Amino acid sequence: MNKLEECKKYLNQLPDGYRERALSQINEECVNDTSVTDTVLTAIFKFCNWEDTEEGEDFWGNVYDHYEYGNPLPLLPNDGDTVQATVQATEHHMSDSEAWVRFASGLAIRMDLSADDVAYEADEMLKEYQKRFGGTNQPK
Repeated sequence: MNKLEECKKYLNQLPDGYRERALSQINEECVNDTSVTDTVLTAIFKFCNWEDTEEGEDFWGNVYDHYEYGNPLPLLPNDGDTVQATVQATEHHMSDSEAWVRFASGLAIRMDLSADDVAYEADEMLKEYQKRFGGTNQPK
């Protein structure tokens, strides 16, 4: 199986909507330029240059983070929606505290921190955010 076929095999495991978007924008040059594709995560990472896609780098970065850290998948753009509107809708989908906890959890995995350390760091980061920007961003 060649590199392009390997990448498509794993991209086909993405949920409806995400799968079609990825497969329609696959860049053979990007796929062949990198190492072996052996997981959905590596397929997402290398199927194209994310910044060159309709959805943009933030969208595909969030899809990648879903598979790497278990973060929620970003919302799919609706027909006629701009990518910016979809990114904003995704960002407002969870409260600031949830976002900070997810971020801290991702760091904890990388740094092998305990649950208590994660809770402390998430709380400290939320306090700093509130001090800088005032209040919280609770979903409507």
